[in-house]
Amino acid sequence: TLVLRIRACGGGGDGGATGAESRDCYLKMYAEKKPDKVDPNEQRLSKWLNCSLSNEPLKEPCVVDFLGNVFNKEPLVEALLGKKVPKAFGHIKGLKDMITVHFSPIPGTESNRRSSAAGPRFQCPISGVEFNGKCKFLALKTCGHVLSAKALKEVKSSTCLVCHAGFSEADKIVINGN
Repeated sequence: TLVLRIRACGGGGDGGATGAESRDCYLKMYAEKKPDKVDPNEQRLSKWLNCSLSNEPLKEPCVVDFLGNVFNKEPLVEALLGKKVPKAFGHIKGLKDMITVHFSPIPGTESNRRSSAAGPRFQCPISGVEFNGKCKFLALKTCGHVLSAKALKEVKSSTCLVCHAGFSEADKIVINGN
């Protein structure tokens, strides 16, 4: 027995081109710029090294709200005076809602900056852990010193490890917490 199967060429679904596409269509498709993906490490560093309000590099004097957001004091006070505080920071009504904090700069970072826009880098004055978001940091309400959780855990004390001012668990504010 002989079986004849008739097969038509170009019926579609075979992955081939239909001839309707032109070279120009492909060039336009691949020429479109796709948005660059944001590096999560850069996002984390930006949150820890820049003011939450103005996005400028942190510089003294700095303040922290009760939620752990870090601000440069001047832009925050200007926003409060001009009544231009974003809704995200609506819980800040005045100076009483801020705590002045003291950061310990890493020695030599001011002269070895990556770019002119980058500010100084900070560290824990006790453990030397860099203030960059990889480790948990706490601000003490009583004195304003910013210490790593690692230092407070290793040296169990109810006084600040820098100035020896007393504090309780309620006086600890987690910096940039969830």
